Amino acid sequence: ALAVKRAITTLSVQVTDVQAAIQEIERILTRLGAQSVSRESRDGNVYIAAQLQTERTVELLQQLSTVGIVQQKDTSKESKEDNTLFRIEVTSNN
Repeated sequence: ALAVKRAITTLSVQVTDVQAAIQEIERILTRLGAQSVSRESRDGNVYIAAQLQTERTVELLQQLSTVGIVQQKDTSKESKEDNTLFRIEVTSNN
């Protein structure tokens, strides 16, 4: 079996209200047609994972910037892939 190569992009979004931001980010992802949206809490931070068409990355970043301060942590190099797995870390800035 072939291993599925998948582009993975990790982002962090710094927000004032984590709970409200999570809901807004999930709405944005849904609006952009993301698949397999999931949420996980670890070490007091919340991570949202979702698969999204790679070509919608710019749109995603623009919309996330309306929610909080976005930092792109790292991108794997497989950006030729159709879909990117986004891991979005939501942190509180207060």
